Amino acid sequence: RYVVLASISLCIFFVTGMPKELEITCLSVGQGDCLVIEYKDLVCVIDGGSSSESDVGTYTLLPFLKYQGIRQVDYLFLTHSDMDHINGIEALLLQSKTGVTIERVVVTDGKRLEDYGTIGEVVNQQKISVCQMQTGDFIKNGELLLECLSPSKEILENSEKSGNETSMVLLLTCGQFSMLFTGDAENEGETLVMSELHSKKVTGITVLKVAHHGSKNSTGTEFLEVVRPKVSLISCGENNSYGHPHIETLERLREAGSEVFVTKDSGAIVIAVKNEVKIYEYIQ
Repeated sequence: RYVVLASISLCIFFVTGMPKELEITCLSVGQGDCLVIEYKDLVCVIDGGSSSESDVGTYTLLPFLKYQGIRQVDYLFLTHSDMDHINGIEALLLQSKTGVTIERVVVTDGKRLEDYGTIGEVVNQQKISVCQMQTGDFIKNGELLLECLSPSKEILENSEKSGNETSMVLLLTCGQFSMLFTGDAENEGETLVMSELHSKKVTGITVLKVAHHGSKNSTGTEFLEVVRPKVSLISCGENNSYGHPHIETLERLREAGSEVFVTKDSGAIVIAVKNEVKIYEYIQ
């Protein structure tokens, strides 16, 4: 599939020209999440796991990074500790074997790195810096701004909250383009995101990475009234046992006027941002 993806990418090169100011790829990892952000000399990876595909770090994420010519990931974000978001990360972290250097791992609370299983041990062995982001923290590189909208300190301190509830939610803005990365956020997490967007006077975004693989318990009507995404991406596996994406979620997205792309149907989804936004699907 990478030969086909390479052919498609070459077509993109000749159509749009280089260099691309911003490119975001939602990789096809089955029932899981993995996204790569490329902006000039900045590379970020958000999650990397799957409950339906084996070793997505070795067989999907690393080949993609190497094909793109990426030898350094500046920020590796772990939105939360569910295995379908992180079980491919350990392969990426083994720098001496992979040839890809990880500069920083970013979690919602550095004191809880042990919640990520053996990942914490590998991070320490490789002497990789660990950072934490909570509501209000941000990273800036040129025009690109990556802000953490959730979780807040209050959500993190409430031990009764589920892993989904404490998912890291990131808002990326670059010029007129914006994208919301939601992990598996739901309920109180979504409420906090709405509040943060209101305070920033954000009245709509370009692209939404739909939370929790399109579960019916996330991406509610009130949330969509605030976010108003022009395009929505859903990462999930074909014939998954959860019924993702749920038909009610798809209906809510379409009623909100959003164009929906799902990895089980589209394969890898590439968003290229230069003078305009272009979206490419791996499966034609």
